[in-house]
Amino acid sequence: MSEVRSASDPGRRVEGTVHGVDPTTGATRWSVPLPSTAVLRALPGRVLLVQDNGLVRFLDARDGVERGRGQLPPADYGPDNPQVVGAHLVLRHPVAGAVALTGYDLPGLASRWRVPVSSGELTLRPCQGLICGQDEQGRWAIDAGTGARVWSWPDGARWRTVAGPRVPAEPLVVLGLAADGRRALVATVGRDGHRVSVVLPEGLTDCRRVGAGLICRDSTARVTFWPLEAL
Repeated sequence: MSEVRSASDPGRRVEGTVHGVDPTTGATRWSVPLPSTAVLRALPGRVLLVQDNGLVRFLDARDGVERGRGQLPPADYGPDNPQVVGAHLVLRHPVAGAVALTGYDLPGLASRWRVPVSSGELTLRPCQGLICGQDEQGRWAIDAGTGARVWSWPDGARWRTVAGPRVPAEPLVVLGLAADGRRALVATVGRDGHRVSVVLPEGLTDCRRVGAGLICRDSTARVTFWPLEAL
């Protein structure tokens, strides 16, 4: 399997042949050739392959046997599209001159709901069993099984997501500017919306998520750790 570089998440778009490898011995258990590039998602016990032509295949991670397949409409397939939460897949795609999110059941790819979204820049991420979105109007979350909006945060567009490992079962961590214009506020975003958890002192930069906290650099390049009680 060859990696196709992506600015947003290297290694998720692949080409060539996908190999299932025994983690103990390193031996190849199974292999599946790809006719073109595809987005690969590793899920619990399964592998999701979304080909450029919209064909979706679900493979058993143990033996590579196909457990389901379906066809998705034309879309900008990439590392963050589609998103998978539990037994649901959510795809952002054009429809009738606009843009929509459509929810599908897994593994049969039956369409269950569709909601319109902004045609501008939109970021989607799993967060504690929901799909969390950020667009120019703010942040919000929807139920992946129904498409219903669970909460909205209009001020959330000002906050940037902290870099670090994505853990769907945990809240997102975001940074915003305090009222004094110098200190940074840290908030977690999950099933119940956002909650400010930490106020960082002035001068901290390059903050990244590590485990249950943040590591940041101060003005002397010293690295400091800040625990996040909300996690």
